[in-house]
Amino acid sequence: MIKDDRSVPAQWRDPSTVVFGLGDAAKTTLPEAVGPVPAGTAWMVGTTQQAGLPWIGANTQHESLGGTTSVTWTLTGFEGPGAMVVFTQGSLGQIVGEEWFRASGGQV
Repeated sequence: MIKDDRSVPAQWRDPSTVVFGLGDAAKTTLPEAVGPVPAGTAWMVGTTQQAGLPWIGANTQHESLGGTTSVTWTLTGFEGPGAMVVFTQGSLGQIVGEEWFRASGGQV
C-alpha cells in the first residue's frame, strides 16, 4: 500500500493506481555513474521532502503489518525509459548509499 499524506487523515492507496511523475524539479547532473545510470543528466528524488517533488519514502506503518518485526520489500513493476535504481541516502561525500532495487527498460 502507498500512504498518501496530501490530505488529513492520510489515505492508503493501491500501488496499481499510483504514478510518481518526475519533472524538472528532479533533474540533476551526476558527476559520475551511479549503478547503471551514466554520468550526466538524471532525475533523482531524495529521502527528504523537497518542494515540487513527490516524497517517496519507505515505511512500515500500514495496519496490516501489526506487530511484524521484519519486512521484505519487493519491486514488482517499473515503466519508463532508461534505468531506475533505488538507493538509500548517501552519507558525507556519497551521491547515494546502499542499493535496494534496480530495473531497466521496463524490466524488474
